[in-house]
Amino acid sequence: MFKDLAAEINNFFPFEILENQPSQIVAFIIILLIGIIAQRFISPFITKALYMLIKRVPDTDNLQVFVKKMQPNVEFLLMIIYLYLSVLPLHFPKTWELVEVTKFGLKMVLVRCYALLVILTISNIFIKAINIIGNIMIENAKATETMMDDHIIPFIKELAKVFVVIVAFFVILGNVFDINVVAMVTGLGIGGIAVALAGKETLENLFASFTIFLDKPFIVGDWVKVNEIVGRVERVGFRSTQLRTIERGLLTMPNKMMTDRPVENWTEREIWRAQFNFGLSYGTPKEKLYKIKKEMHEYLQSHDNTTADNQIYLYEFGQSSLNFTVFFFAQTNNFFELQKIRDEINFRLYEIVQQNEASFAFPTQVVYFKKENAAGGFDL
Repeated sequence: MFKDLAAEINNFFPFEILENQPSQIVAFIIILLIGIIAQRFISPFITKALYMLIKRVPDTDNLQVFVKKMQPNVEFLLMIIYLYLSVLPLHFPKTWELVEVTKFGLKMVLVRCYALLVILTISNIFIKAINIIGNIMIENAKATETMMDDHIIPFIKELAKVFVVIVAFFVILGNVFDINVVAMVTGLGIGGIAVALAGKETLENLFASFTIFLDKPFIVGDWVKVNEIVGRVERVGFRSTQLRTIERGLLTMPNKMMTDRPVENWTEREIWRAQFNFGLSYGTPKEKLYKIKKEMHEYLQSHDNTTADNQIYLYEFGQSSLNFTVFFFAQTNNFFELQKIRDEINFRLYEIVQQNEASFAFPTQVVYFKKENAAGGFDL
């Protein structure tokens, strides 16, 4: 049937293009048109199937967002597939004397380039799909009370992308460059060791990221202190960790530094220890000193946000003041909440000093002037 139809077309159009008969050219055009028409109907189904493959529990709104962003990439993949199918009926002119596809030449180059394009396109689709779904899951995680999912989801997202890149790399080596991947991996030997040493720092940061993920010394959202640097963990990647400092700067630190050096997790604190000193003037009577100390201690003990371990001591006779030291423990794991508690306590302690008609000391000096008297001596 198809042979008879091809013969009729060849008889109706008695000409050739680059040694291709009219029936072959018509087949090329028909397949191309069918592909263009079918693409718009097939691509939404493939996109939805990809969403189901990556995220087993679909959400209607997120599915629509995913299809809208991913459909152009799927359509491009379908385009290069039906372009390949459409050129199958055609052939190169024999007068060009091209070698077979198994030997190096134009045919081999075209086939390998097409295979490379397909692999890169599919890899790009998976990476973009992982990005879109990962971002959706990250936004959903922000609405939950726990911060664990904010820590795990970005890590899994990056891990999945790295996995896709590695698989694509080895597929390209095997199918495009015709390299025996198994033999290459097993035969790395000294060369592999040299590459590993060259990328020593990168590998150390990579392994450090797994340490952070498994041991969880901190997670996204925690306030940490590293080398006198204080910041909120915003992202934990394969190579580095990003901290949002108190000054609102974004600091990127290598993961190796985050595991090799002491990291103080402020979020995991149950209480904060606060200490400060103040001085009262030497002219303050002993009874007032006792009364001020007692009232301050009672206030700290009755405060809703402090523990019962609060202490006040007269610890030093300074050059110009009677110096007291105050210890109290605030029940909070929030650094800024601690500052509010300290502010409230400091104001109240200041009021206690004022109510007892005492005064805070400040550095003073007494200067004596000598005046010569009539007898030739000096009077102060």
